[in-house]
Amino acid sequence: MAPKRKPSVQTGGPEKKKGRQGAEEEDSFRSTAEALRAAPAEKRIIRVDPACPLSSDPGTQVHEDYDCTLNQTNIGSNNNKFYIIQLLKEGAGFACWNRWGRVGEVGQSKISRFTQLEDARKDFEKKFRDKTKNNWAERDSFVAHPGKYTLIEVQGEDETQEVVMKVDGGPLKAVAKRVRPCSLDAATQNLITNIFSKEMFKNAMTLMNLDVKKMPLGKLSKQQIARGFEALEALEVALKAPTGSSQSLEELSSHFYTVIPHNFGRSRPPPINSPEILQAKKDMLLVRASSGPWAGGPGQGTGGQVAEKAQRHGLPRAGESMAGGGADRQMGSRDGQVDNRWGSGSPVGEQREAEVKRADRPACPSSQVLADIELAQALQVAPEQEEMVQEVPHPLDRDYQLLKCHLQLLDSGAPEYKVVQTYLKQTGCEYRCPVLQHVWKVNREGEGDRFQAHSQLGNRKLLWHGTNVAVVAAILTSGLRIMPHSGGRVGKGIYFASENRKSAAYVTGMSCGAHHIGYMFLSEVALGKEYHITVDEPSLTCPPTGFNSVIARGHTEPDPTHDTELELDGQRVAVPQGQPMCCPEFSSSRFSQSEYLIYQESQCRLRYLLEIRL
Repeated sequence: MAPKRKPSVQTGGPEKKKGRQGAEEEDSFRSTAEALRAAPAEKRIIRVDPACPLSSDPGTQVHEDYDCTLNQTNIGSNNNKFYIIQLLKEGAGFACWNRWGRVGEVGQSKISRFTQLEDARKDFEKKFRDKTKNNWAERDSFVAHPGKYTLIEVQGEDETQEVVMKVDGGPLKAVAKRVRPCSLDAATQNLITNIFSKEMFKNAMTLMNLDVKKMPLGKLSKQQIARGFEALEALEVALKAPTGSSQSLEELSSHFYTVIPHNFGRSRPPPINSPEILQAKKDMLLVRASSGPWAGGPGQGTGGQVAEKAQRHGLPRAGESMAGGGADRQMGSRDGQVDNRWGSGSPVGEQREAEVKRADRPACPSSQVLADIELAQALQVAPEQEEMVQEVPHPLDRDYQLLKCHLQLLDSGAPEYKVVQTYLKQTGCEYRCPVLQHVWKVNREGEGDRFQAHSQLGNRKLLWHGTNVAVVAAILTSGLRIMPHSGGRVGKGIYFASENRKSAAYVTGMSCGAHHIGYMFLSEVALGKEYHITVDEPSLTCPPTGFNSVIARGHTEPDPTHDTELELDGQRVAVPQGQPMCCPEFSSSRFSQSEYLIYQESQCRLRYLLEIRL
């Protein structure tokens, strides 16, 4: 460990450089919507509804294309219901299968059997007409009617294609003769178990009001998602129009939820009545457009056109991460509110602190979690398609290797461990500081070489980044990323904090026995010449000319006289070790604690992963 020193902080001058406000986001939304509309229709492969008791019979098939999924949402009446109709060929006879209920529930069902195809066809077509006021023969020119169901185009899945979102697991295709013993230590085994836990992924998606059992978004065709884009465009127009000059937001929101099914349980679907909610829905559709099961690369099937369009605007393909974009990202939060699990000796004080933290952080759409969960699930798809082998790695070893990231568990007596432990204790929440369980040294594949581009940049500091357990695997795989639609009080960059309590307040953990466990990162950040601000600069997309980072100076900062240093790959990295102290020169700042911003993903490197007990 290197000796203590005072960090050199460089203060920027008055020059500012602001990025474009919203133009990029709008261009991405419009171009992706256009690509979806222009994409050719994919061939549907129809399967018997899994809820149908006949689905287990390999001899039962859907007759031709006599299959439909209908949906109807009406916020005013608290309707959010589906209706499935299928005409099945069952041995020498036929059957009409109907299932209906509220989105997210199995619902009720009925089977009607027929000896003649014509009778079964008439039953199917009558039910379709009764529910939609459309004729089955004219379904290609379907017209939605008030009070009736709308036809939803469901994405067909090829038998050779694995759907990325597999939160319910499924039978392994590999038939193993022998499983090798796990080579990981006990703590790392628990880590891998936690960050790939299917139950944890389910819980994270439940917080986003997604139907984790049927995943309605994941099964929609690209044409159906295009209709969702159109519904949001109508909502955007209505939000900008004078009151009473267009369709009601409730009616338009009902239409969006009809074409893009959501699971709200028994709760009334919330209207999309603010720009923030609208943007969150846009982000969700953009994620589905770029990482759905049909979104391949250019030339890779019908989804290539959409995926290529999305790539031009920084959106991920299937399997790419959208992690990053906020030191204290509000992953897994409800309606933009922080899932704060901290205790307090002063409820009033904690409430005020939480309000300040919420105000200081960029709102993060649920699509970030969704994209990162898809990445973690995608990592596990390929191994499930292994052929029969004599010997296979332990499942935890397999998942660990998929991360392409070396994790070294530190001994609690190691000097680095003690530095991290002090940093946590000194800057953690004074009411209830998280308890350190384990520390891993992180070495992401390729990240060291990328970080070398900034080898001449000094003023390096180890800084906190809090997150949701659901995206830890994605961050370990792809690093901290700048979300295409991220933004906050300091613009579109990667956010860090020098005080643990700032970042830890937004950690969303998981239950492990009697405890609640969460994860945090410590990153080495090459700050270089800092540009200091005390007021909001939400349009920033890069530091002002001549500067390398932006620091939103808060009322407090860890006492720099207690800073120590770690030598990491030949570079001296400052690590705060003192308690937060008041900064009189920044007493009028609009920020409670300092926030550190970089606008290049390559300007930081993950160094440590902490497991904490909340």
